[in-house]
Amino acid sequence: MCPQCSNTHTYATKRRNTSVQDNIISPDKLAGAFAVIKRDPDDIEETAFVDSEEASSNQQEVANALSEILADKLPGAEIETMVHIETEEAGTSQVVLFPCHLCKAVFNKKKILQKHINSHQDFKPAVPLQKASPNSKKRKFNVAFHTVYPTKTRRATVARRRVILDMDSSPTAAQAIVLAASRPDIDLMAINCVAGRVSVLNACENALRVLKACGRDDVQVCRGAEKSLLGLCGRDENLPGLSWSRKIEGQVQAEHSVSSLIRSVNENPGEISLICMGPLTNLALALRLDPLVANHLKELYIVGGNVEGKFLTQGDISACAEQNFMFDPEAAHIVLQEIRNAHILPYEISQRHCMPFANCVSWLNNGTEISSFLFDCFTSEELSLQAKTGMVSPEVFAVSMMIDSTIVLEKDQVFATVELKGDYTRGQMVVDKRGFLNKPTNVFIVKNMDLGKTQALFGSVFSMIEESESLTLTPITLAGPGKDHVPILLKEIKINVV
Repeated sequence: MCPQCSNTHTYATKRRNTSVQDNIISPDKLAGAFAVIKRDPDDIEETAFVDSEEASSNQQEVANALSEILADKLPGAEIETMVHIETEEAGTSQVVLFPCHLCKAVFNKKKILQKHINSHQDFKPAVPLQKASPNSKKRKFNVAFHTVYPTKTRRATVARRRVILDMDSSPTAAQAIVLAASRPDIDLMAINCVAGRVSVLNACENALRVLKACGRDDVQVCRGAEKSLLGLCGRDENLPGLSWSRKIEGQVQAEHSVSSLIRSVNENPGEISLICMGPLTNLALALRLDPLVANHLKELYIVGGNVEGKFLTQGDISACAEQNFMFDPEAAHIVLQEIRNAHILPYEISQRHCMPFANCVSWLNNGTEISSFLFDCFTSEELSLQAKTGMVSPEVFAVSMMIDSTIVLEKDQVFATVELKGDYTRGQMVVDKRGFLNKPTNVFIVKNMDLGKTQALFGSVFSMIEESESLTLTPITLAGPGKDHVPILLKEIKINVV
């Protein structure tokens, strides 16, 4: 086809009949491609192109310039990296030649040309030498392999959830530590202790004892607030169980619990779940020192408060307030004022979800270090009471809710605060279910839980070691009315772990 018009002339026929030697690109031929003078299509003859004197002089100038570029390799000169020349002679096969644009060498293979071009020291290509062609004949593999041999199953990588426990000390709090420390999908970052049922020093020592029984000496234990915001102290006496008199191994961190909480939450925004199982003094101080802690927490679970106003403590200090809120009502008031969408497990709800004591017997008698430690946490009187009513462990429920959110079957999103001025109701949690206070909701009140899933999660801690017939089980004896000891029959109870 003519480069000046759309008609086909003998010009195209002559190009097809040229020999192989004439197809080598030279400066003269490159110049001829650029030196064509535009003319009127009517003045062009169909037989051939007539070269004028003006075209010859222009062609000579372009040829000279191209010769300088090819010889001296002027910087910035952009020349096509590869030139494909195809010839179709009558009765012969197709021949392809690849000339080098840096010298006059000619090759019949593209790979040889590339190696030759790379051998030039001053060669710096502006574009890649090879471009992937859509019609490439490279070998393609089919990924849908079918084999009769069993393949290895890959382990699913489970993202570990970062958790911080804030607590005082109790036998049920020890169970919660055991559950959180034994889960491979939980990264237990720290245990922040606070004064409550016992002093903060006893709480730290008891946490170290529990971690030693679990084999988790890597978990940090931090010392928190020694008193409530108004100066109420925990009792100096430690818990009465035998486990709380064991030898202490490990050290309490020098960093305070409040500063540790602020640092950890700000360094990992939106990743840490905080579970408060005691008075809220540490969290309240952290919120006052750095209000951004409320925004950087992933989720917050609180064990405390009551919704029916008829809390009866075990010889405690109030007739209508829960123990954790009553120990430091101002701290609970600050937390509920600053935090949004926290999950609160009230006292009455946890009392209605009692795990059967028969299951507890199987867990506490599997012969492991953890089971023996948890068994020695209780006194005989506490075990006698649990044999009648079942085991109530709100701290275990809180950790289970964090692990599996489907355990919460029913919850109400309401506005809640804490009474501070009442003579008889100080420390009681006020829940505005009907919206009389006209304030936005700030907490979720848990109303119902899946007890079966909670038992499965807690039972999985003790199912790591299989019970065999040769295992010697220590029978539990409880003091009962009219008898010195009431033996409890040990039964093999299997729990399906979900």
